[in-house]
Amino acid sequence: MPTVTNSMATAIDAKGDLVAGTGADAFSRLAVGANDTVLTADSAQATGLKWATPASGSRTLINSGGTSMNGVSTVTISSIPATYESLFIIIDDYNGGTAGGNLLMRPNNSTAAEYIYDNRYGSANGSGSASLQIDATSFLLGTDVSSINGLAAAQITIDNYKATTAGKPISGRGIQLNQTTSGKAYFTVNGGWYNATAISSLTILNSAGTNWSTGTIYVYGVK
Repeated sequence: MPTVTNSMATAIDAKGDLVAGTGADAFSRLAVGANDTVLTADSAQATGLKWATPASGSRTLINSGGTSMNGVSTVTISSIPATYESLFIIIDDYNGGTAGGNLLMRPNNSTAAEYIYDNRYGSANGSGSASLQIDATSFLLGTDVSSINGLAAAQITIDNYKATTAGKPISGRGIQLNQTTSGKAYFTVNGGWYNATAISSLTILNSAGTNWSTGTIYVYGVK
């Protein structure tokens, strides 16, 4: 009695191998790609497929699941790898509690007078402010959220973060909402950190030194 073999199964000889069609009733083995590469269509390849580096602009969450701000006044995200082009940070639904406090950031927890930023703030009732800070000891990410009923969210981009020879441009924006009065506000900030050290950690802190009641920080690496 003849033995029937599964030629597709025998074509696989390593972890992660794929079997891809090469034509009518024909197939070939495609070996697994390098770590962090993605499967991409390419008609020039025999299988019509290849493993490739993700396109520029793709994001990878560095602090898996996000980092909670609840019940603390200072949060540090460590072990940021120097494998991306820039960092993108989302701070979601943060609240300074009844004592309020501005949202500040210190790369590598540096307290030296090496930050510069231009901050602008405006609200739905027509009030607003602007300020330029030179040689500050931290970078302002968000203005005071002083009510327990207030929530805010911010987005921050840090370019050139892994460089050891130049400053790091930083830009951010955010919104605020008082859930009791429905008061609305926004803020923008542009500036940078004048330090020739690659950023390997980010410390987020409350300027009032009091604990946040809510908030989550997400740090993404951007290719």
